[in-house]
Amino acid sequence: MASLSVTYILWLFFGWLGIHHLYLGRRNHAIVWFATLGGGFGIGWLRDLWRIPSYVEWATASGDFQRRYFLRMSLKKYPTCSIFRLLGFFFMGFLAALVFSGVIPNYSEDDWLSNPLYYLICRWCSKLLYVCGAILGVYLVANIGEIRCSLRQPFMGCLFSLPWVFIGNGNVTMAPLLAGLSTRFKGLQWQQVEPVSKDNKTKFIFDITGYCLASITWIFLIFIGLYFNATVVVDDERIPLRLALSNFLKSDVWIRTKDSLYQLYKIYSHAGWKRMYSDAKHLFDLSGEGNAYRLLELSKSASQKEINKQCRLLSRQYHPDRQKDQEEKVKAQEKFIEIQKACNTLSTERSRRAKSSSRSEDKNTRMKSDPFRKRTDL
Repeated sequence: MASLSVTYILWLFFGWLGIHHLYLGRRNHAIVWFATLGGGFGIGWLRDLWRIPSYVEWATASGDFQRRYFLRMSLKKYPTCSIFRLLGFFFMGFLAALVFSGVIPNYSEDDWLSNPLYYLICRWCSKLLYVCGAILGVYLVANIGEIRCSLRQPFMGCLFSLPWVFIGNGNVTMAPLLAGLSTRFKGLQWQQVEPVSKDNKTKFIFDITGYCLASITWIFLIFIGLYFNATVVVDDERIPLRLALSNFLKSDVWIRTKDSLYQLYKIYSHAGWKRMYSDAKHLFDLSGEGNAYRLLELSKSASQKEINKQCRLLSRQYHPDRQKDQEEKVKAQEKFIEIQKACNTLSTERSRRAKSSSRSEDKNTRMKSDPFRKRTDL
């Protein structure tokens, strides 16, 4: 049974990925939200704020909801299509068409003179993938919630757009536009309400699998498109991204970096991965110990006695009561608080390190005093 509070929590933290729709069993809705970063770069995500209660009601499919839904179906033979969904047809169809056709490498009219076969293959494959992307994008949006349609109507709309797509440089808006209009006026039907099953694990696993496969495929297509068609600017000259990556992987900087990473892997695979965390903690000063030493003007080799002495000295020096001017008193108070935090940090870290060392010594002592311990553990 879907929960309204859980849905809102998922919407708040993972709404841009469509996870709240996946939770409600709206797989196509979740895929569209993932592909468009929250339904049109966050617009649909904001709209879900007041739409979620109706989504939860559809997912639970209570008896009262089913009666109202069947009444609507009896009064209207075909469902209505909102402006938001119609814009979704065009946007998702256009975006999917661009992503699908982007996997084909760039080609130009010059290729027709040098390699006509390559030019024809790239041109026709790009156009066909563009049309397929438009059909699939419109189909996904048309099968969300209470509305459904078949592939026939978006396919027929794209079929009428072929003259604009293939003639000349091609009109990149006609395929999703005609597919969306054809689906809007001829292809929409009522979605049947599915009864809520107590054991819906199979459907949920199926939805998650479909969502993951669609998301991975989408990301893969985007990366392929960037690899073949993206360019980087170097000294006012555009260089294809695939050529720039190839040159980078052959550069001395990458070779030295790769060797260094391999050496680090060998070191920490031998010394243990906990050692890597410990080294990173000291290197990036995650505990704030290094900053505390700098604030107290002490070296890391200072003893506990020297730390306590410096803490008392600086606390007296920057105590707010020693300042008469109000502005100086405020500055002194801020410095005083920083000093107290630094002293507490050093005290906590040294205490933790001492306890860790004590536990390690006790363990070694027990191991030495019990020569059969290893055999007993086995």
